[in-house]
Amino acid sequence: MKKNIKLNLLGFIFVCLCSCTPLKEVGTFTASSQKTLQSISIPYESYKYCQDSCYIFNDNLKNLKDVNCNCKPDSLRDTIIVNEIAILGSYYAGLTKLSGASMINFAPIGKTIKKGSYGKITITDHEASTFNSLSAVVTNLITLEYKTRKIKEIVSANDAAVQDALNILLLQIENLDGFIGTMESRYQTVFTTLIHDSVSESDKIVLVSIYKQKTGELDGARQHINDLEKSIKKILKGDQLLINNIDNLKDEGFKKSILSISGDIIYFNSKSN
Repeated sequence: MKKNIKLNLLGFIFVCLCSCTPLKEVGTFTASSQKTLQSISIPYESYKYCQDSCYIFNDNLKNLKDVNCNCKPDSLRDTIIVNEIAILGSYYAGLTKLSGASMINFAPIGKTIKKGSYGKITITDHEASTFNSLSAVVTNLITLEYKTRKIKEIVSANDAAVQDALNILLLQIENLDGFIGTMESRYQTVFTTLIHDSVSESDKIVLVSIYKQKTGELDGARQHINDLEKSIKKILKGDQLLINNIDNLKDEGFKKSILSISGDIIYFNSKSN
């Protein structure tokens, strides 16, 4: 009888260890995603593009004091992007805690996002509702339910919205990349015109110096943006892998793949910071 009790107890311990082991690989992916999203900085945002556009696209400019730039909508747009990033970062922070990984600091969840026109960008009702709904999920996840809800339930219930949000964020980052390309092209055109019209060698030296400084700034911003795009694409790929294997989180093939993606996320994030 005692032998059977001992065997049953050992069996119970074995089952408990197998079922209660923290999902380390999942936690590595979610923590890498959260850290990357939380540390994102935009080197050439909508506000900066608006400011530059006031001058570089103004062919009738006679005096700098005559320029009146209304870039407040663009600034609001940049704030919205920051809030969207914060919402996604907090979602992955919540998953990291659910995975059984070590404690991490939660980023601010982000404020309510409102639809409307912001400079050259429009926030649609779909975009606003996607992030606002996800924000509500995150608030519940990290304040009320992280102790009682399973990671499978959270991912299964919300992954469609998360992937939608990641795709929206990726499109926004790509739009910023387009702003940089437009500004680079415009600076090239203006510089070529001015350098030909300039009669003074000292003027040419000044123009070349300004041009090199600005193009260097834009080139650096473009590289940074490109690395951000790669990071977000990797997070999206990892998220798709997670939902596709939600019932097989301890599968060795899945673990290997998700760790590889996590390494790529960290690598691109380290390049862009």
